[in-house]
Amino acid sequence: MGTKDLLIYGASDDLIELDGAISEEYGTDNAKVECSDGTKFEIKYTGEWKVANLQKGSEFKQLIESVGDNSDHTDEYVNCSSYSDIVVLSGLIDWVKINRKIFRR
Repeated sequence: MGTKDLLIYGASDDLIELDGAISEEYGTDNAKVECSDGTKFEIKYTGEWKVANLQKGSEFKQLIESVGDNSDHTDEYVNCSSYSDIVVLSGLIDWVKINRKIFRR
């Protein structure tokens, strides 16, 4: 992960984590997420955190699928929850909106 990358993923059964360019937590198990680059998606916990209805914006890098409870993500994503998909954004993300709450750089 580069220093300006932003990871968005679920943790526990009721937290969405922003890690990197913006570092925050938001308590929910179901959310609509919008980013300043135009990336939009839904993330929901149903035993695993899954991303749906992804619309890729200009700073979207990749979507990493969850690997389940009995495994770990690899490399720079090893500290992210294994039971969560991870949205990776690069570059100049100024804000992320989760439901109605906006988190700024």
